Amino acid sequence: MTNKEFFDKIIISEEEKEKANFYLKYRGIYEHEHVREYLEGFKKDKVTYSEIATTFRYDKKIRRILFKYIGFVEEYIRAIICENFQDLETIKTNKLVFEKLKKYDDIYTALNEILFSELIEIMNKNIVNIKEHFKNHSKKNMKALCTLRNKVFHNVFILGYINYDECDVDGVKSSSFRDNVLNLRQLLPFDEMKNNFDAEIKEAKQPNENKYESQVEWRLLNEITLEI
Repeated sequence: MTNKEFFDKIIISEEEKEKANFYLKYRGIYEHEHVREYLEGFKKDKVTYSEIATTFRYDKKIRRILFKYIGFVEEYIRAIICENFQDLETIKTNKLVFEKLKKYDDIYTALNEILFSELIEIMNKNIVNIKEHFKNHSKKNMKALCTLRNKVFHNVFILGYINYDECDVDGVKSSSFRDNVLNLRQLLPFDEMKNNFDAEIKEAKQPNENKYESQVEWRLLNEITLEI
């Protein structure tokens, strides 16, 4: 697909075409087309370029928030394991992860050298001893968090991604993006974190100043905003 062929599918001004050329090269025509098709499902009229560009910016805002709060969960898991298992020999895990842990002299260093999925493996195997710190823990919810983390960390267009894992939020099982975000929220260890998370997600809908000449007017569709 050429830039012109893509432009023919949307509403775009000549001024916007000049700005769009940069992002079509940077993000790729086919990712723009993917977002156009995603937005098309919420509109009767043609999608505008400014709606596509705004969706990219909003998606990045949400990813940055999720990145930060997934990091909080990861740090908390590591801290609780360190505090409850001073001796590596007392940790239950699979052979592969245990062999990796044994390479290090202390548990803190060891836990900083393993993958997030391996950290979750240790958590799941030892949850009996640390359950009080993780009220909404389940293997299903932790697996879903791992998948969400991977998509966020790999800069996937997360608003339109559809292959999230199923999680359980307040007794409701779902694999939707929104419920995976709510799963992250329920796994945050402190109410203050949850309140800040809610506020940042809400704030993400607000337009921010255009930092680059190639950015266009902020036009966010209400239908795609994340409400929690």
